[in-house]
Amino acid sequence: WTVMIGAQTECGSANEALLLFDRMQEEGIVPDSVAMVNVVNACAKLGAMHKARLVHDYISGKKFWLTVVLGTAMIDMYAKCGCVESAREIFDRMGIKNVVTWSAMIAAYGYHGRGREALDYFSMMLMTGMVPNSITFVSILYACSHSGMVEDGLKLFSLMQEEYGVRPNVKHFTCVVDLLGRAGRLDEASSLIKNMAIEKDEGLWGALLGACRIYGHVELAEEAARSLLELQPENAGHHYILLANIYARAGKWKDVARIRDLMTH
Repeated sequence: WTVMIGAQTECGSANEALLLFDRMQEEGIVPDSVAMVNVVNACAKLGAMHKARLVHDYISGKKFWLTVVLGTAMIDMYAKCGCVESAREIFDRMGIKNVVTWSAMIAAYGYHGRGREALDYFSMMLMTGMVPNSITFVSILYACSHSGMVEDGLKLFSLMQEEYGVRPNVKHFTCVVDLLGRAGRLDEASSLIKNMAIEKDEGLWGALLGACRIYGHVELAEEAARSLLELQPENAGHHYILLANIYARAGKWKDVARIRDLMTH
């Protein structure tokens, strides 16, 4: 039952996972904490607060021990369901926290654009002697980019490898591209991408294209769109529409017509 609930969640069928959980109880099978972690993850995927509350009530009613894994999953669930306060309540109640727990709490503030609080928790984490890892830096860089905290984010990105020995991967670079892009610093974002020594993915180019759409940077938008079309030919329509909108805002109507022609053929 636990494996099937987890499989349904991983395959994008979180509703079916929760129906399986209901059937499991109807058949008299008592879930353990591992099963509950999978159920909590299903709620996180759905982002449905009423489901999260029901599952939380079940966990409390059955007096499950708030282990590191279960507690961290619940922090993530509440963050994705839109209630960072409930996530913090779980965090505060946990007796033992590991680096993933701290990272989840930092990410919770990041999801809601509360970058200053995310930075506060990052500082608190360091004060406990916990060493940040790759996931922590994704969480804190994401928080900085969604809160407009450009200089804080850039400083953390530089300290990542220098001070903590964490080699940046494509997710970290994507956060920084997004950080710079949202601030309109598109040339710096482009330069960062060009000088990367690791393979670029669709998330990275998507972040750049999104920034180009906001600020109307046509040349960079074309480069990003070309790269996205190579990586994701199956999503060509979506990328073409974004590019056409950028051309339209710049008054390049011949290019808009060309893109529309490509889309119909």
